[in-house]
Amino acid sequence: MKKKLLFAAGALWTMALCATPIRFGTWNIRLATMDNWEKDPRFPKWEARMPHVTGLIKDKGFDLMGLQEVCTQQADFIRKAFPEWGLVGVATNDAERSRTSHANGIFFRKDRFSVDEWGWFGLSETPDVPGVKSWGTMCVRACTWARMTDRVEDRKFLFFNTHFDHRSQQAREKGMELVLAKIAEKNREGLPVILCGDFNSRVESPQIQLAKKTLVRAFEISATPPKGPFRTDNCWKFVPPEQENEKAGNRIDHIFLTPGIKVASHETFGDFYGDNFYPSDHFPMKILMEWP
Repeated sequence: MKKKLLFAAGALWTMALCATPIRFGTWNIRLATMDNWEKDPRFPKWEARMPHVTGLIKDKGFDLMGLQEVCTQQADFIRKAFPEWGLVGVATNDAERSRTSHANGIFFRKDRFSVDEWGWFGLSETPDVPGVKSWGTMCVRACTWARMTDRVEDRKFLFFNTHFDHRSQQAREKGMELVLAKIAEKNREGLPVILCGDFNSRVESPQIQLAKKTLVRAFEISATPPKGPFRTDNCWKFVPPEQENEKAGNRIDHIFLTPGIKVASHETFGDFYGDNFYPSDHFPMKILMEWP
């Protein structure tokens, strides 16, 4: 145990000496338009949640994030709350069920990062056509991608942020195949890659195992033991922090990286407010990472 702790401390110290680490995170902030649709008192409305969403982001000190389920109303609020940040992403354009139309946003500190190019593709059999559902999905699903520059470290990298369907297992498997193919297609230069999102998939699922054939999962390579709740999908079900364990729920949100990227720490935040309400039905995650 002592050797492991010494190694972990050494990894953190080396990272601090050699580079300026990135505080990277991913968070499904819960689509605001769904709050009023369901009309269920168990689900706090966006108007009540929004100061706690932005407050948590500020309090935890992120530099770069992937946000899922960001509708236009939420994007406008976040841009006003964080004028020093940039946010790119496009709505899924789900005309059939407009309440579910949302973006997977790439959210970044403008004093450190710049977006050189960005775009999106649908998780469907026609990925260049917006608003298409395939493989039995309940909602239109998509992935936002960006070619970015870390201006502090003078490093270019690719960032992919996605959200898989919660109903169709076939769609989740096909979606991962498509995302990995797009990563290979857009990464001819062999740049470092970050892939994150709400995959609606447990680690043992075929789609997560497929991703691990070419990418590494940040949770598994952290130099220090991961902190916080095991589950990332809280389903609005409050669990006292001392009772959080692997039986409390599922870890379905993940961060993947190209091999060689170092991860000093990994933390999941189960912060709550008021009468035991969470800011979202998912918990945010944060890693401290360094380029190869």
